Amino acid sequence: MPGTIKAAASFNADTSAQQLDKAIRGWGTNESVIINLLTSHCSKQRLEIKAAYQKSTGKNLEADLKADLGGDFEKAVLAMFLSPAEYDAQELNRAMKRLGTKERILVEILGTRKNAEIAAIKAAYKAAYSVELEADIRSETSGDFRELLLTLCTGSREETKTADAPRADADARRLYSAGEKRLGTDETVFTDILCHRSFHQLKATIEAYKRVAGHEIEQAIESETSGDLKEAYLDIVKIGRNSGQYFAERLHKCMAGPGTRDQDLMRILVTRSEVDMEEIRLAYKGTYSVTLADAIRGDTSGDYKSLLIAILG
Repeated sequence: MPGTIKAAASFNADTSAQQLDKAIRGWGTNESVIINLLTSHCSKQRLEIKAAYQKSTGKNLEADLKADLGGDFEKAVLAMFLSPAEYDAQELNRAMKRLGTKERILVEILGTRKNAEIAAIKAAYKAAYSVELEADIRSETSGDFRELLLTLCTGSREETKTADAPRADADARRLYSAGEKRLGTDETVFTDILCHRSFHQLKATIEAYKRVAGHEIEQAIESETSGDLKEAYLDIVKIGRNSGQYFAERLHKCMAGPGTRDQDLMRILVTRSEVDMEEIRLAYKGTYSVTLADAIRGDTSGDYKSLLIAILG
C-alpha cells in the first residue's frame, strides 16, 4: 500500500519557496501554510523548495525555522526538510550518542531500509559526523548484536518480489538445526538468514519453520537467545511477517502509558509517510480498535499535532 504524502502534480519550487518565505517573515509565523506545504509535497520536492528558498532569500532555512518555531513542531518541520538519508543518519547517531544506546531504533532503521537507502544513509552519516557508521556501531554495541547490525549495514538483503518454497523449507531446517535441535545456538545462521533473505522469502521461511518445528519461530528465538540480540531477531521476524503491523506496534508503544516518545513518533510518521503509511493506519485500527489519527490527537497538541495529523492524510 502506498504512502499518504505524494508528489504535488503541479509543482514550482520558486513559487513554493516564496510562500514559505512569506509564512516565516513578518509578525508571527503562519504555521498552517508550513504544514500544508510540507504535507502536499514529497521529500524530493521539499528539498527543491529548501534550495530555492536559500537561493532567493540568501538565508539558511534551518536557521530561520529555528528562530520562528519551537518544541516538537520545530523538530518535525526540520526533519521534513532533510533528505531521507540525512534524517536516518541523524536518528542513528542520536540512538547511539545520547545517554544509553537505543538499540531498537538501530534495528528499526537498518532493518527496514532498501539496499540503496542503506548506502545513502552511510554516505550521509560520514558527511554529517566525519566517521563511518560502522565505526560508531562497533564502538557503541557489542557481541552478536553488533555483528547483526554490521551485517544489516552491508545493505546486501535480497530484494526479490517472490518466494522460493524449497529454499524457504531448507532455511527453516537450517534455523531449526542451528537453534532448538542442538545444544547452544549458532547465531551466525540466524543472522545470515534474517539479514540477507528478501522479506518475501523471509515470510515464507517463517511459515516453513512452523511446519518443521511444530511451533512459531518466535518461540525458538525466545528460548534460544537473549537481550538485545533476541529483541532484534524478534523485530526482524515481525517486519518479515507484516511491516505495517510492526510499525503500528512501534507507534502504539510511543504513545502508551504516561508521556509520549515524540522523537520516535515523528520519525516513524515522517519516514513512512511516502512508503506504507496507509498500511500502517489499517494495521493500527485493526489491532487497537482506534484510528491512528485519534490516538495521536489524544497524545499531542498544537501545531505539532496538526502536522502529524496532516502527514496521515
